Amino acid sequence: MCCNRSCKSAVVKFQKSKGLKADGIVGPNINKVLGMKKQTSNVSNVNKTSNKSTAIVSEAKKHLNVRYVWGEPLLKVLVAADS
Repeated sequence: MCCNRSCKSAVVKFQKSKGLKADGIVGPNINKVLGMKKQTSNVSNVNKTSNKSTAIVSEAKKHLNVRYVWGEPLLKVLVAADS
């Protein structure tokens, strides 16, 4: 999207030079001419991250209001949280 006349003018000029509909809108046709592909999110990675985050939050909630005992090995706590 262009925010001023000079930008829109440049886009229209580019579109005309490439035989595109000269509407001044930077969209899929310009991206195609420039060789750009539509970027999509990787839903499976998002779900994996979300599931891991949910597991971490669930584990943390188990420890709310639990008295900390000084000297408890940190590794033991971290292993419990990761499993």
